[in-house]
Amino acid sequence: MCEIDNYYSRVRSLRDIYRRMIEPEGVQDADEQAEIEELERLRKEVARKRRRQEIEALRRELREDPYAVTWK
Repeated sequence: MCEIDNYYSRVRSLRDIYRRMIEPEGVQDADEQAEIEELERLRKEVARKRRRQEIEALRRELREDPYAVTWK
């Protein structure tokens, strides 16, 4: 029990020195996690739009008949 008290005493001291709560490494707060998820969603949406544009460009290209006869 004494070790636990010493641990929390050190944590409180560090918190007082730096004037902030000490967070465990690798733990993201909710705002940061939400921002990451939003950026991932936007990245996927942009990739989807690019694929859709490429498909439309290929469709237009296939619709053009390179062997069409043009009259002068």
